[in-house]
Amino acid sequence: MTVLLGSVVALLGLAAVLTLVRLVRGPGLLDRVVALDCLLVILVMAVATDSSTGQRSGVGLSIIVSAALLSFVGTVAVARYVERTRPGADRPGRPGAGDGAGSSSGTGSGTGTGTGTER
Repeated sequence: MTVLLGSVVALLGLAAVLTLVRLVRGPGLLDRVVALDCLLVILVMAVATDSSTGQRSGVGLSIIVSAALLSFVGTVAVARYVERTRPGADRPGRPGAGDGAGSSSGTGSGTGTGTGTER
């Protein structure tokens, strides 16, 4: 059990170091957000590993739930921010953005395939 626990801790530490490298060197905002999300998942796994030893299982569960919720909410918030600020985001009125432009209405001359899903 001790060898297994030691190897899990070593692998989690290696994963955390490599994720920190990606967090620092990430070329863009989204790369850094994914690295931070991955780092929080590694933290959750480390706390779960610590809780599995049976010494502090009550505290570990609250930390796991808090970190997982923080990770999810933070990732969704940054994704919404990037979606609103990115100039190429899909907006109504652009061709192909769901306003019917470019798709067949089904009442044409019959030369298309008839599926109505072409773009």
